[in-house]
Amino acid sequence: CNDINAPPGKMGEFGHLGDGGCECTGLTIRGRHWVVLDTIENANLLRRQLDNLLNFPATLAFSEPNVAKTAQNPKQEYLAEPLPENVKLMTLCSNYKTATSGKTLLRLAHLYSVGEHPTLSVPAKVSLSQVFAAQDLKIATVEETALTGNE
Repeated sequence: CNDINAPPGKMGEFGHLGDGGCECTGLTIRGRHWVVLDTIENANLLRRQLDNLLNFPATLAFSEPNVAKTAQNPKQEYLAEPLPENVKLMTLCSNYKTATSGKTLLRLAHLYSVGEHPTLSVPAKVSLSQVFAAQDLKIATVEETALTGNE
């Protein structure tokens, strides 16, 4: 903002050109602060859950208008059983089928670092055939990569 007391066209005390009348309050930054008071293990558990709610909310997706009008049941559920508590579904999409020879991208992420929680930091096991049995989805092959999908 321009300096309030600087004459028009002249530099003010804060090094800005003045217009002689700006009365803005400056930059305001707001954030959320949550304080968790508990044992280290429970605090890590709650911090991860709150972090996911705040920073990674569910994403709303849209379809073509004519598909939405004709759909009998627009709600789709693909998971037949919940994922383990320490695993998050990051991505399930087929946007790259043309570039990946028809493959669907599924990204699962482990939520906890090594030693962060006594039980949730351990490696997780996920049966993809059981988790995705809700829509009679059949898994033909699986290729495990890094979370970025490039290794």
